[in-house]
Amino acid sequence: MDMDGTLVDSRAAVERAWSAPLADAGHLP
Repeated sequence: MDMDGTLVDSRAAVERAWSAPLADAGHLP
């Protein structure tokens, strides 16, 4: 449970880290 939670949190953090600058650059729809 802890391992799964950490993976999910890490994935969400990575997606947020990438989505913000990409959206600003206009690469996301």
